[in-house]
Amino acid sequence: MVRRSAWWIFATLSTACLVQNPDFEASAASDGGAPPQGELTLLTTSADETDTAATAGSDSDSGATASATASATASTTASATDATDTASTTDTTDTTDTATSAATAADQLCERIECGPDATCELLDGDATCVCAPGFSWQDDACVDIDECPNNPCDAGVCQNLLGDYTCAFPQTCAELKAIVPAAGDGAYQLYVDGEPAKPWPVWCHDMAGAPREYLTLPKQGDLQNIANYVNGSLRSTQYQRLRIEPATWIVDTADATFTSDFGFAVYDTNKQVKKVAYGAAVVCAGSASANVDLRDTPFSLVKQWCVGGTTNGSGSFGGTQEWNVTVGGICGWNAPAHDGCPSVLPINGAGGELQLAYMAP
Repeated sequence: MVRRSAWWIFATLSTACLVQNPDFEASAASDGGAPPQGELTLLTTSADETDTAATAGSDSDSGATASATASATASTTASATDATDTASTTDTTDTTDTATSAATAADQLCERIECGPDATCELLDGDATCVCAPGFSWQDDACVDIDECPNNPCDAGVCQNLLGDYTCAFPQTCAELKAIVPAAGDGAYQLYVDGEPAKPWPVWCHDMAGAPREYLTLPKQGDLQNIANYVNGSLRSTQYQRLRIEPATWIVDTADATFTSDFGFAVYDTNKQVKKVAYGAAVVCAGSASANVDLRDTPFSLVKQWCVGGTTNGSGSFGGTQEWNVTVGGICGWNAPAHDGCPSVLPINGAGGELQLAYMAP
């Protein structure tokens, strides 16, 4: 359907009036039947202008329509964008508001309970709940430290329980071990030279409830191994199962007979009983005596320092770095360890010198 402008309608009506006007027809007849050129030109021009105006009007209307359509589209797009932005902002705001509301609710609920220093309050399934920190467990309305050490988590060293954690310690003495493990009693453990994991040594910790002391266990316990003898017509023997050793110096107290067993009977000074013979000592008052030191299967070697004392003579034979055999003969003399100097009295009944050992790393 063609839309016509008001100008086109006016021009058409004007033309129709001119054609149907009798005066116009009479004038045309008097002039030989030809219409006046000026008016004819006017009619022709009016028709052309009418078409042109109609076309222009149509174009104008199309342009207006296009403009209106573009404006509508732009407006719709802008509205959609604004709606999306608004929705996005609303969603973000809603999410933030929800999170804030949840946090507020949790705070309000958590204010009603006391969790203690090793827990935090969290909202779980709508309930305020005390959640223990790592290394703690909830017991009797409180977070209690978990002792990880009964599960032996250390590949080397001694497990030391800490508050909420544990560590693997490498004690150098039995006293250090006792401090790390207060419940540790007398028994076999591992200590570490200079606290180094690569330098362990087996120890027997003694008197852990009082003054902890270190003893080296001697695996070799044959009839003539790690034995000290006193001979005065009869024989008294003391065999050592463990040696008192000082970890800071590796010096053995040869007079410490805490872990020993004794055989035979002998006296000195006519009627005094020989009860203990110092480790590594061969003692004689009549005849000859011998002694043996055997550190095999331990991580220690001997630093050979023996001496002959009294009115006697003695000798020794070194069986490698860990074994030593000594002999003595004469009247009331001895062949005994002498790291700190040769004993001035018979090395029996609590008397004796020092024996120096050296640690051998694995």
